[in-house]
Amino acid sequence: MPALNAPLEEVTVAEAAFVVATAFTSEAGAARFGWLTVPLARLAEAAAAGLDAVHVRTPVTGLELGAEDEVRAVRTPEGTLACDALVLALPPNRLARVLGDPERFDLGAVRDFVARPIVDVHLWHDAGRLGFGFAALLEAPVQWVFEKAPGYLCCSLSNAGSLVHRPEAELVRTCWEVVVERLPGLRGARLRRGAATRNPEATYAPAHGVRRPGPATRLPNLALAGSWTATGWPDTMESAVRSGRAAARHLVARWSGGAGSARRPRSEGGVAVG
Repeated sequence: MPALNAPLEEVTVAEAAFVVATAFTSEAGAARFGWLTVPLARLAEAAAAGLDAVHVRTPVTGLELGAEDEVRAVRTPEGTLACDALVLALPPNRLARVLGDPERFDLGAVRDFVARPIVDVHLWHDAGRLGFGFAALLEAPVQWVFEKAPGYLCCSLSNAGSLVHRPEAELVRTCWEVVVERLPGLRGARLRRGAATRNPEATYAPAHGVRRPGPATRLPNLALAGSWTATGWPDTMESAVRSGRAAARHLVARWSGGAGSARRPRSEGGVAVG
């Protein structure tokens, strides 16, 4: 359930089979867990260091197409940004808004994806360091517990459709009761404070019969990326990385190919808009 962020009755046989086969029937190290010890933003900052320019907090409102039916620029509230090629790495609902008419790009299926939420509950306590980095809890509303620092736990709640709108105080109380019961080091500890962060659009799943799109679009210099696209993996961080690489390979192939390939870029630099 936490791997797919959905209850079993809502996942497909193929999705469930992928998780079991990948984690338990492939190489011995396939079931290892990895997690970040720094905020995700630090990864983005490191990647952005090699770019020509980064525009943060700059919403993209639409695309401008050229006479050759290629993307020539992206529109923002501050004006337009010209581009040789474009990777749109957006959730399905926002992608539909930017495209305006997804059917024009052969991407009408993006309207048929359903968002699945995740809730994180942060707990600060007076017990100090408990001595683990990561723990999984079975048969509990909390699936994962991360010790971020001495006296600070982060609880991750997948399949949070019934929890995402609960009051913060209720979420904090529920998670504290669970971890106190499951983690011996918290017995007798006092909760200093708690907070909840909610992501109503943490992952996306296609409606029944809808296929996830790959990186290619009808426009030769426009590619898609995103953990929800067709990468061979469920909507996960691994899928997000694979989608970015697939989008880059697609555009490079268009430029390096023979007849019918896209025009050469004017520069080797990159621009990120977020």
